[in-house]
Amino acid sequence: MFLYGTLNWLALLWLLRTGQAHSYAGTSCSLLHGVKVYCYGGISGRATPNNATIMLDLTTVDFREPMPNFNWVALQPQTTAPLQRVWSAQSTTINNGASVLFYGGLNATKGISYTSTPFVTVSDQGWQQSTVQNPNANLSNSLNISSSLYAIYPAIVDLSPVGKTQLLIFGGLTNDTYAQYEATSRQSTEMAMNPAIQIFDYVANTWAAAPAGSLNGYTRAFHTATLMPSTNAVFILGGNILAATGYTNQQLAPMSEVWVFNLTTSQWLNQTATYPSSVPFIATRRFHTATAIPDTGYIMLIGGLIPFNFLSADADTSQLCVIYDSVENEYVFPNITNPEDAPTVLVYHSSILFHDHATQKSLIGIFFGALKQNGPNQETHYLLDVTDSNQIAWLAASAPTPSSSVLDLSPPTIAGIVVGAGAGVGVLLLLLVIYLKRLGNASDDPSDSLDKPMPIQDSDRVTEASVATESTVRHLSILSPSQPSMLSKHITSSATDLDIEKQEQPINVNK
Repeated sequence: MFLYGTLNWLALLWLLRTGQAHSYAGTSCSLLHGVKVYCYGGISGRATPNNATIMLDLTTVDFREPMPNFNWVALQPQTTAPLQRVWSAQSTTINNGASVLFYGGLNATKGISYTSTPFVTVSDQGWQQSTVQNPNANLSNSLNISSSLYAIYPAIVDLSPVGKTQLLIFGGLTNDTYAQYEATSRQSTEMAMNPAIQIFDYVANTWAAAPAGSLNGYTRAFHTATLMPSTNAVFILGGNILAATGYTNQQLAPMSEVWVFNLTTSQWLNQTATYPSSVPFIATRRFHTATAIPDTGYIMLIGGLIPFNFLSADADTSQLCVIYDSVENEYVFPNITNPEDAPTVLVYHSSILFHDHATQKSLIGIFFGALKQNGPNQETHYLLDVTDSNQIAWLAASAPTPSSSVLDLSPPTIAGIVVGAGAGVGVLLLLLVIYLKRLGNASDDPSDSLDKPMPIQDSDRVTEASVATESTVRHLSILSPSQPSMLSKHITSSATDLDIEKQEQPINVNK
């Protein structure tokens, strides 16, 4: 305990001095009131997920600058229990922009995806956590039934733009799929969340009966779902296709296979999208983002694990951004005026559409994530100007300043730091007393004068970190002693289980 606490204490001093920036993969971010980006969780490398909560006020960012500063602010949610450590949770703006909701995610324990509070919301009234068991869940489609069965790697959609205080959750795996991962092979433990469509009323805090089942017995995971209010339909793009019940093997979903759920009729439509004849195919992808561009029928797909390039840091970026035209049912490549400024690879990131009133531009902010599978975390924020959908441009990339880092101190870590700090200070005082005593005993010995240590100057002392202002806060993520993380299992299984090189044949759900 002494050694662990002392190391944490020393790490605290070092990080407060250097100001390490927040750069996590799998951090979930969404927009509150159109101007504040709230983010929760994430993971760094193969370490333990964190429960950091940070906020960026977009009104404090000058987007006229070639390299705008993004000053993230640390938050300390006042909840009855500490927020769970999670990564890759789903998030969305709900209730017409009045709240942000985070759903599910994977937690810190190797092989276990269970969290006790799968719903986390933030609004002007603060943060709230809740667990509401879905009575409609098919518990027989579960390996280890828990009282909080929820989906991991689904896609969620807020229905408030079409007049409903509901969250549509589609697809994903049961949260105990990974709980059993250590005991059996992955191929025998993949189980889809059933029913494929779940409806949660976030105002009434209740579940509604599923309006429809799966599409011909199939569902998806690692995909995106995007609401197009003009057609009252939800579009499912990318990810993996898997059987809706029982044990299942996942296969890559062809991008040309677009699933459409009509909210008016509660009917599924499987339609085949076309793409330019100049390319042989639209690359399959998962862990991408999908953002509806205002006043168009366009859905902008950004990044993701793309088979032919996600293992390389020097990947081909020609399909990093692809537009799906929901009106014409076709893929088009955006006319990006400066493709050379595009990031190489983006995965496990967040993409947020917002309007900057100073410049009157519609921008997509791309925050956090990773540069490649198992690669370094994304420390740069990218901006995509989509004001004119026919002339899209990358704006200058910018990184959060070190002073914008936040403190992420969980109660166990705080306890370890306090205990370690106390013990460390005690030992240092003891050593100082011994040193002074020896110094006093040796003060009469002239031969000792050349070997005496130089006194410590004030300029050499480590000064206490200044108190963070509203726009400059520091981040500390001190991890407990290394534990085997499920990330190595997850990354290997959820990305390389696709076995990209041998490229399994996609499943055809048209029956």
